[in-house]
Formats: sequence, structure tokens, C-alpha cells
Amino acid sequence: MQEDLVDKALNTSNKEEISILSKNNDSEVRQSIACNENTTRNILEELSTDHSEDVRMVVAENDNTPPEILEALSTDSSTHVRCRVALNRSANQSALEILSNDDDNYVRTCVGDNPNTPVSVLEALSLEEDSNIRQGVARNTKITVELFNKLAIDEDEWVRIDVARNSATPLGLLDLLAKDESELVRERVIENLEKRKIN
Repeated sequence: MQEDLVDKALNTSNKEEISILSKNNDSEVRQSIACNENTTRNILEELSTDHSEDVRMVVAENDNTPPEILEALSTDSSTHVRCRVALNRSANQSALEILSNDDDNYVRTCVGDNPNTPVSVLEALSLEEDSNIRQGVARNTKITVELFNKLAIDEDEWVRIDVARNSATPLGLLDLLAKDESELVRERVIENLEKRKIN
């Protein structure tokens, strides 16, 4: 019975059913409503303040969640919710700027990963002491050539590894990284070049 409700919550396009199921006592049903592409903005807004962290997490990672709701979730008490917002391609500049100053390092790492993060924020994150945050920036396919150049000579091997495997890293920079002292960096360069030949 419960499985049927979850399935219905995931797939129904009936607005009345969506409204009723969004108030179901079972958080799994509400999570499914938060995933449903037919769920309206009003219901997503209600679910964004749900007492269940899991429900709020699903709202935060849903690409259909409006940017204003994601912005409100960028100050959620849950680190997991804020991380999901930071990775969401629908998050607006304001939400990403808020999250780039988050107390949690992992949240800031996620901001670095998001291709919608403004260049000025990515530049600031590339200066972070925590190498994981710099790795997030190094994985971002939308960073500037200047940032690529800077991160390609980062003191941390794992930052350079992420530059070496980034599909947007300029070819000239891959040539430089092919001579890196780290064998792992050099291996990622070879893999990156082979993938580009295939594509």
C-alpha cells in the first residue's frame, strides 16, 4: 500500500492528488511529491519548510525548484540541504554567493563545482586554504583560463589532478600537466586527451 502511494506521488499529474499527497504523514511520500515534475511552485514552497530534512533535501536538488525557493534554502539549518542547493544548476547568483560564505567547507566545495557560480566567487574560492574547496573550482568546466592556469600549478596534487581531468582544460595546459611530477596527474592528462579523441 505504501509503495503504491510513493509510486503515485512520483508520477501523478493530478493537481488535487499532488496537493493531498504533499500533506501525507509519510516523509517518503512527501519526498516523492518533491521529485514530481508536475508539482506546483506553491507546493514546492510548502515542502521547502518541511520538518523532514530528507524532504527539504529533495526540494533543494530538484531542477524544477524556482531559484527564489532555492535562495531561501541556502540558509537552511541542514548542511545536507545547503549542499544540494549549492550543486543545483537552477540556483541563482544570490544563493551561490550566500553559500560561498557558508561555515561548512563541503558546502563551499559544492559551490565551486556549480557551473553557474559567478567568476568573482570562483576566484575567491580558489584562494581557500582547504584544498578540497580548490578542487571544487578545478572541476568546474566554466572557470576562466586565468583560473585554470593558477590551479594547474597548485601545490596540492589533487587540485592539479582535477584540472588534468577537466574536459574544459585548455590543450596547452594539458601539455604542461603532462610533465607534472605527479604520476596521477600525468595519467589523468592521458585519459582526458583520449576522451577528447573519442568525442
